[in-house]
Amino acid sequence: MGSLIAGRGRLIRTIVLAGGLVIALTPARMAAGSTAGASTPWLSPISAGNTVVSTPTSGGGYPENPPVAGGCVGPSPNNFNANHSESHVTVQPGTEQLVGSSKFFFDKFSTIYNFYLGSYNINNGSRSKSVSHSNTIVQGYDCATTETTQGVLNQNMPPSWTNTTDPNVGFDTKGRVYQTMLPFNAFWTNLHPDGEITVSFSDDLGANWVTGNGGQALEQVPNSSSFQLGHVEDKQWIAVNHYPNNNEFGNKFQDHVYATWDIVDGNIGSTVKLRAAVSRDRGLTFSKANTIVSASVDQLRDQFSQPAVDPKGDLYVAYTNIGTKTTTADFFVTKSTDDGQTFSTPVFAGTGRTIGVGSVRVTNTTFRDGINYAFAVSPDFPGHLYLAYNDFNGTQYNTFFIQSTDGGQTWSTPLPVNDDIASGKVADHFQPAVAAGPGGAVAVAFYDRRADCPSDPSDASIIPQDRGRSNFCIDVSVQPYKDSGTGAVAVGSNIRASNATWDPQQPGLLVNADGTTTDLQKLGGLGQMACASHNDPCRLSFIGDYFGLAISAGNIYTLSVSTHYPSNVKADDGSTRRSAARLRGFRRCNQRRGRTASAGLSLAIGTVQCHPCETVMARALVLGFLVGFPIALSPGPIFFLVLRRTLARGWPSGFVSGLGVATGDATYAALAAFGVAAVTTFLLAERRWIGLVGGIAIAVIGLRTLGRPYPDPPPQAGEGNRLAASYGSMVALTLSNPSTILSFSAVFAGLGIHVAGGWGSALALVVGVWLGSLTWWVLLTGVANRVRERLTPSVIRGFGTVSGAALLGFGVVTVGVAVTGAAG
Repeated sequence: MGSLIAGRGRLIRTIVLAGGLVIALTPARMAAGSTAGASTPWLSPISAGNTVVSTPTSGGGYPENPPVAGGCVGPSPNNFNANHSESHVTVQPGTEQLVGSSKFFFDKFSTIYNFYLGSYNINNGSRSKSVSHSNTIVQGYDCATTETTQGVLNQNMPPSWTNTTDPNVGFDTKGRVYQTMLPFNAFWTNLHPDGEITVSFSDDLGANWVTGNGGQALEQVPNSSSFQLGHVEDKQWIAVNHYPNNNEFGNKFQDHVYATWDIVDGNIGSTVKLRAAVSRDRGLTFSKANTIVSASVDQLRDQFSQPAVDPKGDLYVAYTNIGTKTTTADFFVTKSTDDGQTFSTPVFAGTGRTIGVGSVRVTNTTFRDGINYAFAVSPDFPGHLYLAYNDFNGTQYNTFFIQSTDGGQTWSTPLPVNDDIASGKVADHFQPAVAAGPGGAVAVAFYDRRADCPSDPSDASIIPQDRGRSNFCIDVSVQPYKDSGTGAVAVGSNIRASNATWDPQQPGLLVNADGTTTDLQKLGGLGQMACASHNDPCRLSFIGDYFGLAISAGNIYTLSVSTHYPSNVKADDGSTRRSAARLRGFRRCNQRRGRTASAGLSLAIGTVQCHPCETVMARALVLGFLVGFPIALSPGPIFFLVLRRTLARGWPSGFVSGLGVATGDATYAALAAFGVAAVTTFLLAERRWIGLVGGIAIAVIGLRTLGRPYPDPPPQAGEGNRLAASYGSMVALTLSNPSTILSFSAVFAGLGIHVAGGWGSALALVVGVWLGSLTWWVLLTGVANRVRERLTPSVIRGFGTVSGAALLGFGVVTVGVAVTGAAG
């Protein structure tokens, strides 16, 4: 089959070689929860360092079970040394300064669901391996931080509350950080009032907080009982316009602050509406709250609002429309172009199925399901919106990504985020977070159960009955994306952000065969599981409804849960209680590899330096070289033609001809690596006609070679033109065999490097192919030129005859195959 046969032969040999390269060059990393020698279930070689950032914290709170009015106690260094869960994080624009927030559970009362919001000051300004951090309770909501007389605890309700909840944080352009607060009184006992919505802000990176709006609530029903089931405020969120006025997009709402929240009217499951208030003076005052989305007529529950601002100054609010008699949750987005005064008709963005939000256990465990989506907007491209959500297919949760590039009017087809979706292994991927940063950086993070629980009996962080279990223990994974102006494209594979797989049943809750639970660890006689059902032993545990993700100019950061790290608290039986919050991170190289953080029933910070990005690209370059070199040295008409030109005309002609072949190889490598499907499809569809033209050209060259004197006449004026012609002809002849693209496509698929691995890796791969091919031709023509000096004209003439005959034969066979194929 002429050149097609030669091409197919090259394909077989190259695939065998590529298989060997994968074994030899793929980094061998240990999987989370695996034993020695096992391979990781994550494809990316990038990893993150982790450091616990939650520490014992002083603050006032309620020690009673249940809390009672007037029972608040003063600060103690160990008052908040229990679980930390449900987190959010933001990065100050133009810096590596972070402020985070999470629930800090009070003393030993995790099982009673007793907590306040606390904040984290995390500074990575040095970009060193050590990251400074501190934490404190958000002041203004407990009896110790609302004192009107120094040293006298303020037991009045309000300003004292038993709890604050639902962390969310955002910076303005001047370094002030805000969060919308939900102070409430324990809803499992009769206290007054029920709760309210406020906004707090800090000018010192979360060390000290001030209640905005003059200390007044944005919304509250006076003296309502915490037992009430109507007009319950919930799930508040913040968005801040952190873009300068009169930027290139015409923003005119710099530092305006937008607070949104839900209002549940009646029993949970009845109507819910979304409310909003705006501050135009950096949180000092807020507008009167107004309804931005009323209760819908279909699924009734509009909940979990998440506002975000684009660089034009347009405000977007995403929310879920949750079924009352179905597990389907629809996602909608509404838009305001007038600073939050009016909003557009909500647009449907997508749908995700749940196992049941808020009161249903996730598979195999006791922790409840959380918020099933997250929303972000691009700081670079107005109207570019990103939404990630989890979807339960009846067997497992998978995470998906959709986006809009026209301000939410139309939305893309959902694409899976977890890259093990087709692995066949049952594993949940849930509670996604999404963030966008400068330079087109986008990332989705999610809780991930793909790794089996560690089976090492010496690992005290895993409860013995949980060792080795599948779809049970949890990691954090991150998928980076890049938006260059036409929408976000995945970069590389899922990155494991957590260094250690953690057990969601810590600290010590055994699930019995009948579904009941037993405490394995107690403190002061109480189980220590963070418990959403506020009972002991806990029936419905809590790892948080969401976690934090943020992107700076240099890093990706996450703040999420882990139980791997021990606390300094001893349980009643002398065992170590495990609870911590963690921050993890990656450097953003090229495509926003970044920092990631994790908080959990403890919180911590970790770092991945930039060098793994260069490692990935260097690996791609080497692999490309080792593919390009053997493909080039395969014998065929090109081999004879380049060798003949070197012997007949000298090294410059041979080298330029080889350069043309390398260019053709690199062209097909680029089409395969970057997945240019339209061009590839066309070439393969028309390969017989292209082969026909190429075969005729090779035959004509063979005939001319047979009739040409040897050696060629000495170069005359215009030799540069002849060299250019040699280069162009070899590019054309190399491209005349489009089946070569199948070779590259198959090899690259085997190597796992293509455009989905990032344009940097794909480009490095193509450059490697070009260098590998060129290296062969440099060696061949160099050796041939040396030999040429020792050959007699008759020997050169004989080789020319053999070359001409071979070229003519290749050409005739190729034409025959092409004609036969075209006719068929």
